[in-house]
Amino acid sequence: MKNKLTNNFVLKFIALLFSALLWLIVMNISRPIVTKTFYPEITVANPEVVTEHGQTFKIADDVKQIAVTVKAERSIMEKIKTEDIKAVADLKEEQSGSVPVRITIEGFEGDYKEALPNPRNIQIVKENIENKTFPVTAIATGDLQSGYVIGELEAEPQSIDISGPKSSLGRISKVVARVDVSGLSEDTTLKADELIYYDSADNVIDKSLLSSDVDSSGVNIKVHLLETKEVELKFDQSEIGTESGYAVSGLQIEPQRITIMGNREDVEKIDDIEVASSALKQENLTETTKVVVNITDYLPDGISLADSSAGSVVVNILVEKEGIKNIAIPVRSIAVNNLPEGMELSYGPEQNVELQFEGLDEALENMSAEKIAASIDLKSYSEEGTYDVPVTIASLPEGCSFVGGATIQVILTKNK
Repeated sequence: MKNKLTNNFVLKFIALLFSALLWLIVMNISRPIVTKTFYPEITVANPEVVTEHGQTFKIADDVKQIAVTVKAERSIMEKIKTEDIKAVADLKEEQSGSVPVRITIEGFEGDYKEALPNPRNIQIVKENIENKTFPVTAIATGDLQSGYVIGELEAEPQSIDISGPKSSLGRISKVVARVDVSGLSEDTTLKADELIYYDSADNVIDKSLLSSDVDSSGVNIKVHLLETKEVELKFDQSEIGTESGYAVSGLQIEPQRITIMGNREDVEKIDDIEVASSALKQENLTETTKVVVNITDYLPDGISLADSSAGSVVVNILVEKEGIKNIAIPVRSIAVNNLPEGMELSYGPEQNVELQFEGLDEALENMSAEKIAASIDLKSYSEEGTYDVPVTIASLPEGCSFVGGATIQVILTKNK
């Protein structure tokens, strides 16, 4: 019997080895082992190990994910998703800042060959927790109703206390509370939509390692609105002086209208802005002259510009050379005022009187005898006699003036 078992032992061993090899080949073909790398997020367990000692921590280099290489049968691998893989760094295992990363694949325990993290350990950086107070700056978003602008935003509380790692606190340059003011047309108080921390370059700072004594819902923003209105600028020209023979023909103002803002009761009283004569004070002008006026100097109390950069108004004082025009009008067309009671009026031999005007050529061209309202005043003439009475002109077109000196001869006699 023993001989039968030992006969052809070598052949039998080879056959057994071949069978095992063949089984492995078949299994590898029908149930192949594959490798795949996943990148799950790292979860830190037991953070109180650090935080209960007045410290905080972060993973060095701000690493958020870790590479995990998984080996499993293809049929299993096809079912594994990144969210199934849990990469846990337990701070209870921390030694000198190094924490091993343990990998589990939920729902596939015992179904995979191996799951190895790379690196096997992560490094954590510990820092002492500090506290610092920062002022809160309120910023509005959204569009108000037409005709209104933000006058003032006031945050309450005006400052907050922030706790966190010294390095993170040191990066904070300002704390901003944002509030949406869309559609507002009256003063109100709103809760801040969010609190944002910025560094000196206006980059948003991650708040995950920071905490404050209030959150955005604990910050109220008082919104004070101002009403706006577009008004005209009116310049007093009385101190603009020209050389003899020249006259101011007008002003070119840019802009002619400005938008002001203020409390409603103040704005509603204003229809225009009157600019004092001193703003355009000039002497001996013979040509067009540009003057830049800071219009903010002439705004009423409580009123400011809606656009603070629009304070400079450019005024071109237009200067032209004057001409002279003589116009003869009938003596009998001149109105007589204050004829003494009991007196009759007659005229000397001249049928017409010549009046001299000076002014801008365009204005002089439009003048005629029919447009001149001339008169004489006899209030100072109470006795009979012959008198040369000066002629006065009631009104003239803009840009013209009466030279004066013209008289007409009148004869006063008592009524018979």
